Amino acid sequence: MKIEAARPTIREHDDLVRARLWNFGLAEGRQAAALARNLAPWLGNVWRAGGRDAPSYMGIVNRDANPAMRAAYAWVQNAKRLEAVYKLRYLSYSAPTVLTDESVNAVFRGTDLWYHRDATNHAVQRMYDQLNGLGEAYRARHPDMLLDVPEETHPPRRARLAQGEIGRLLVGDINTQLEGCRSLVESLSAGTSTWSAARAWSNSVSFFLTQCLGRAVADGFDRLTQGLNACDYPLIAQPESLAQAYLCLGSSYLEEVVTLMPDYAGASEQAVPQPHVSMSFSGGTFYGGQFAAQIANINSSISGLSRQGGTEVADALKALEQAVLSQADLDEEQRRDLLDNVGYLGDVAQLPPEQRNRGIIRSVLAALSLAASSGNDLRQAMEAWGGVLRNLLP
Repeated sequence: MKIEAARPTIREHDDLVRARLWNFGLAEGRQAAALARNLAPWLGNVWRAGGRDAPSYMGIVNRDANPAMRAAYAWVQNAKRLEAVYKLRYLSYSAPTVLTDESVNAVFRGTDLWYHRDATNHAVQRMYDQLNGLGEAYRARHPDMLLDVPEETHPPRRARLAQGEIGRLLVGDINTQLEGCRSLVESLSAGTSTWSAARAWSNSVSFFLTQCLGRAVADGFDRLTQGLNACDYPLIAQPESLAQAYLCLGSSYLEEVVTLMPDYAGASEQAVPQPHVSMSFSGGTFYGGQFAAQIANINSSISGLSRQGGTEVADALKALEQAVLSQADLDEEQRRDLLDNVGYLGDVAQLPPEQRNRGIIRSVLAALSLAASSGNDLRQAMEAWGGVLRNLLP
């Protein structure tokens, strides 16, 4: 699902839920009103004297009223199930209150027992009022929106990495979360997973963002995905489809977090690692022999692009490759990771736009931008060729 379709999809689900809730409420409201009408003849006269041995104020319920009273009592007790249908704890609506007065329930539950005259008549009046009130409530107009359709939300421009966290590694962790989300969306579409897995994923991501980037970053993600909690609402016809819409919003937010990681790392004043790579000089560019396979792969992509007429992208990749190799303040692992990113861009550049993964490309560009923030060679390359590389986004 594309980000542009996420909110319309949620609204479509909301329209269906409101229609189903409206029809359900009308049926229950009509039944409550009918039960109230059956009780109406017994208002004030349901009590009957108990006989010679009973005190004048004690008696029993008129047996002729038993059918109406039992039907009313059964409906109110069964109305407990309405709490499930109206269980909108995470939505913008709540169920009408169901009668819980034990003194009233006692009269309707045991109609062969002896009761005080006033208490008996009071119980019938209370039940009658309750039925009428519930009937009106269930037939009432519902709010214009029941499901949560979150407004457009973006990560904060400023945030700091938690103590001990490294921006480059966080980018990799977030990419792993994004890959997990994509797999989850595929399984939801195929019917091999349920919405509860989507909620588990969002809870995990929220905890991760809180621990690594702070509550402000996590709050935006939570606002976009909190609607997942409504997927267990009984009137949701296709909870897996609804879950995909919220996952789409959440994953888009994570992609933005990746693009902001260079700013977050800069604000955190992370120390630049010292070089641990032996380099040799050849042809005006530093090359590391241990990176020969990666360099060969990138050069192959550059040659292929040149043959296809993509000379501008080829020049951009060549400049980026040279910058990664010549930047002195990278350790071996960092240099290898960055060359992998350049190689990935070379592979993607040879694919049709519709086959390119926008999220991964954005993550790769963000990782390169993050590295460029602490090195002159990469910074110059990204400033010169960043616009060309961003054109690879589908």
